[in-house]
Amino acid sequence: TSLSNLAELYRSQGRLADAERLCRDALAARHKTLGAAHPATATSLNTLGWLYWQQGKHAAAEPLYREALA
Repeated sequence: TSLSNLAELYRSQGRLADAERLCRDALAARHKTLGAAHPATATSLNTLGWLYWQQGKHAAAEPLYREALA
């Protein structure tokens, strides 16, 4: 959660590369500790997808959204 919060701070400051790195780290940590089916893992997938969507990287966002829904 702390990684995700810091990523949001970086995103709001325009530090998108830093935000993306932290979103990916948060997703990896949640996937490893909680598993793919945990709601918090889905939240991390959604957060990274949202970051991509905001940058116009729709093709990168879509598979993350689909995985979060699954």
